Amino acid sequence: MKKYERSMKEKMLLKLEKEKLVKSNANLEITKKTLEDKITKEFGETEDEIKSRSEMNKSKSKSSMKAKFTPFPEENRQNPFRDLNFDKKDCTTLIESKRLKGHKSAITAMSLHPKKSIVATASDDHTW
Repeated sequence: MKKYERSMKEKMLLKLEKEKLVKSNANLEITKKTLEDKITKEFGETEDEIKSRSEMNKSKSKSSMKAKFTPFPEENRQNPFRDLNFDKKDCTTLIESKRLKGHKSAITAMSLHPKKSIVATASDDHTW
């Protein structure tokens, strides 16, 4: 009996949540229509012109997003430095000489070159 009551309670809660989302969606549609009418009155644009402009902006933003991110390297590529052994670097002697702001998300990996003064970083924003 408890399982039945619990399932009925969950069903009612889901139904209430669905009704709430439907109302919210209807309100958003009304707001969208109101804003489109306001733009039409102010700028003289028709609804089709607004849609075509917004679609054009979406395609521009998608293409700029694709160009913005660097693809991840292939999983099966060979590491040319795999068999080399390097001396460990004493990190207590390192000093900050320059600060670069290049990542928009958290840095997830960092590596120092064993011989040269080079640091490489990777980030959650798909840049490295």
